[in-house]
Amino acid sequence: MEENRNEETNEGGEGLLDSVARAVGTVAGTVAGTGLAGAILIDDRRNPRRMELVAWHEGRRVVLFTSNDQRVFEQVRRAVVRALEADRRPRP
Repeated sequence: MEENRNEETNEGGEGLLDSVARAVGTVAGTVAGTGLAGAILIDDRRNPRRMELVAWHEGRRVVLFTSNDQRVFEQVRRAVVRALEADRRPRP
């Protein structure tokens, strides 16, 4: 009978340790994820990606426009798309 009481006590302690380990793991994962997201946002502001608008002319790749500013790049890209659409001839 004494043996059964010790086993029950140990099982309860192991369950508590599992709960604490899960809680610590969850908190550590959340902190790591938040830190990673913050680092990505800071890096994007300090080192913006270079965006290029490219075309093929006579079998060669030609860079039409390059920018680090996404807003400006999108304005130029939309203008080029509109110009190409306006230049199309209607199909019969």
